[in-house]
Amino acid sequence: MTPITKNFFVADLIKKMGLETIIVTRSTLGTLNHTMMTLKMCKEYGIAIKGMIINYFDEKGSLAERNAPSTLHEITELPILGIIPFVKDYQKLDVMTSIVEKNMDLNLFIS
Repeated sequence: MTPITKNFFVADLIKKMGLETIIVTRSTLGTLNHTMMTLKMCKEYGIAIKGMIINYFDEKGSLAERNAPSTLHEITELPILGIIPFVKDYQKLDVMTSIVEKNMDLNLFIS
């Protein structure tokens, strides 16, 4: 629901372009709530969702945070397309390429 103009939102643009979307989220508890609201708005707008990417995943976080990917999958029945950990050197292309290749199956994006 990010506004582009006063009466036109990103959801409107996605729907108008007929695109399928991928939701990128984090695994923190507050973000789980935002993710569920985003999914609800996508359904309300009739936007197809290909799946989710969990970004900034903290494997040392709380139990709820570590379980967030499976919790989101169970609740939404959407595929988790990848889980990307926190990356300190995210501006280094070779580092990011290696992490994405390790943590995502890019074939899932081609349909």
